[in-house]
Amino acid sequence: MSCKNCTVRNCAECQRGRAPILDAYDACEGGEGREGEYGVAVDIGTTTVVCELINIKTAERVSVFSCMNSQREYGRDVLARISRAIDRSAAHMHKLILGDIRRGLAEFAGHEITRITICGNTTMLHLLQNLPCDGLGVYPFTPVSVASAQVDFFGCPATILPGVSAFIGADIVAGLYNITGDLSPFWGSGTASPRTFLLIDLGTNGEMVLFDGERFLATSVAAGPAFESGSVFLASDVISQCAELVRKGVVDETGRLCGEAAISQADIREVQLAKAAVRAGIQMLLDEAGCGLHCVDKVFLAGGFGYTMDAGDALTLGLLPAGLPVSKIQAVGNAALGGTAKFLLRPDISEIQKIAASVTEINLATHPQFEQLFLEHLNF
Repeated sequence: MSCKNCTVRNCAECQRGRAPILDAYDACEGGEGREGEYGVAVDIGTTTVVCELINIKTAERVSVFSCMNSQREYGRDVLARISRAIDRSAAHMHKLILGDIRRGLAEFAGHEITRITICGNTTMLHLLQNLPCDGLGVYPFTPVSVASAQVDFFGCPATILPGVSAFIGADIVAGLYNITGDLSPFWGSGTASPRTFLLIDLGTNGEMVLFDGERFLATSVAAGPAFESGSVFLASDVISQCAELVRKGVVDETGRLCGEAAISQADIREVQLAKAAVRAGIQMLLDEAGCGLHCVDKVFLAGGFGYTMDAGDALTLGLLPAGLPVSKIQAVGNAALGGTAKFLLRPDISEIQKIAASVTEINLATHPQFEQLFLEHLNF
């Protein structure tokens, strides 16, 4: 169904009954504010903007506003936005995203909002801060800044969370913060079998992070229309149908449609390209860490699409490695928004900066084995 506040399907409010964003967070630990004091967590996605009103004292999720990112008139993906920003449209895109946030805050009128926390991919945060995007679209893809920032939005203090690089943004750092919380169980535990996990965030792009017990290894791939988060239900249907057709043999291992189906050959090819890129990225992270699939204790699926994806379908299509037990796969919804909301309640910037500083990016575009792995994983 569609959210009553917007035309975005599968927005945060539509998911409220399915998976709480502040899952496993102790409200008493974070409740430092006055009763009736509120904060707003903002996740600026390439496709959608989500604002969530949080009671700082009780950690209660009070309300959610979600809308399409108005910058979509300048292109559906990050590269299109960068190109238009360089071509003298940056100032207008800056105004558009401020307008989207203002709309969200207007929905929460009547509440005493004392702080705002914002995450997003690196391009979205550059446009938000009116930073030049010239270095984001050309090698070596150098952002002006991925550091955290303290700014003022509409008279309210706001914290922009830190990112890692041009392709690993503050949304991924916030997602890791949401999953790991206090890092003490992960670092310095001295245990013989450290906890490991994969975070896979699927949207307009696909970002993957492997925690091998000591470090975060991250990479990003262009997932394309198959995982485009603005049409998540359509995308889910395509993935589900494609998986069923593969199971029935109507789509062969090369991706060729051998009979009649409700989806097109073009849809199947989009799924094929996206899953090959994501699967190759996962393998590169495992290889870089020097560990096999058996070492991974948990696989977290995040993002608008990751939340709705059926684990069995992902395994059937080869998006996730064969042999991965379904019991190890967990959907975590909008992990980025969850981490951003958690920071509102526990605003220690050093903790989230520690995560950002501990991420090592693996650039697949320059990696000699990526093309080979991509081709290896094209077939279903």
